[in-house]
Amino acid sequence: MESVAKNKILISLLIFLSVIFCSCSQVSTRIDNSFFYVVFDYVNSKDFPETRGAVYIETTDDIRRIDSIIIKNNESNLEWKIDEPFLYSTKERSYTGYSNLISADNTKFPNGFYELKIINKNQEEHDSFFTVDYDTELYNLRLTQMQQKLKKIQAEENICIYTEDNRILYFGNRSEELDSRSEIYEHYNNAFSYRSVWIAKNAVCLFPVEYIIQ
Repeated sequence: MESVAKNKILISLLIFLSVIFCSCSQVSTRIDNSFFYVVFDYVNSKDFPETRGAVYIETTDDIRRIDSIIIKNNESNLEWKIDEPFLYSTKERSYTGYSNLISADNTKFPNGFYELKIINKNQEEHDSFFTVDYDTELYNLRLTQMQQKLKKIQAEENICIYTEDNRILYFGNRSEELDSRSEIYEHYNNAFSYRSVWIAKNAVCLFPVEYIIQ
């Protein structure tokens, strides 16, 4: 279960990195980029998707000093305080965020303007904001309907390929070379399963797990 949770975070970060260069947010001196998306996670083809929100932030601050994150939508008065944000850094960049935001009473995440606040260990605050724009009709679609909808709106299809112990082998555009199970196995002979990951503005759709060898 722990590896599954880590992979959810990693997939979210990979998605964030794939869209960050074509997304904009008004930034302060300490927040370089921020992005929010609603995740529609299909466990099977029969049920409606499980939904959650995810926010990721690129910051020039030392992430070890980050204490909490506050996100607020003024129009709906929805507010989230994240006391244990995800922290990740490379030699060049630092990221923080959270990939399991739940809307109150399972209501839809509203479109529009959101305030974003990072609070560090010294209780200093750094402010920014972002906007959310996605099709709220996605909440009411089963898998077959979602497939049709995503193609209609020209969403971007990606693929995430896993080993048997749930490590991520590849995440990226689903090219013709990765169109079938046999082609995936030809390129990644230790591949065990995969998921289609569709991205459309501030919405991400995770299709059910498919197994390479059945």
